[in-house]
Amino acid sequence: STDFSLTKEKLTFKDLTLNTDHSLLMGDLVLNLDKKTHFADFTNKVFWNMTLKQGSQVSGYDISYFVDRWDNYIPINISGQMDGPLNKFTLKNFLVRGKDVKVQTSKMQVKDLLKGKYHITTDQMSADFTYPDLRAMLPKFISGKMGNFADVFQNIKFNGKADVDPHRVIASGNLITGIGQAEIKSVTLSDYSSKDPKYVGDIFVKDLNVTAFTKNKDVGLITGNINVNGQGFDVNTLSLQ
Repeated sequence: STDFSLTKEKLTFKDLTLNTDHSLLMGDLVLNLDKKTHFADFTNKVFWNMTLKQGSQVSGYDISYFVDRWDNYIPINISGQMDGPLNKFTLKNFLVRGKDVKVQTSKMQVKDLLKGKYHITTDQMSADFTYPDLRAMLPKFISGKMGNFADVFQNIKFNGKADVDPHRVIASGNLITGIGQAEIKSVTLSDYSSKDPKYVGDIFVKDLNVTAFTKNKDVGLITGNINVNGQGFDVNTLSLQ
């Protein structure tokens, strides 16, 4: 049920309640048609203005009608505002939830997501997830490039800034994981889909379980300032437990 209107410029769904066999969307949606291509180049030229209420849920099954490479049908709970075409949009006050995954942001910019060379930037993000569960809710053309470098952290809670593309992650903020806590001043992680990711940055860690990385039970927990350089690290004011 909805108030529906169609003109040469846009397709409008007001007070939308769209309930398919797999998805439930509640809110408002305007699809602003490109003057030349109309719906023909949907992912790049059709500009969305969408507001979704809490309780909305979208299934990858329905997404695959628009994005034929989307091969993951796990339902995702979403709410907030989206503006822009599918390959270059901005999220505001947006919440995404899946199994053991919760990501919330006041503003996030997403580019080239459906091209597989995504670029995601945000100055304020709150995330609570496990890396395997995050991969499990994404299609293979995205998850296949993510590697498993963060599996060792178990449950991850992060608050801060992030800049992510298929080749590197730049982050700063506060991190709480299943193997310790960290204040990330600035870290760049590159080649994270490989077996040998590279790290550069400055981190203050608290009670970090080094055994999870090294498999050496003699090290235990460490607390201190760490300068990571990709080949190893320098530690200041270090304490061992």
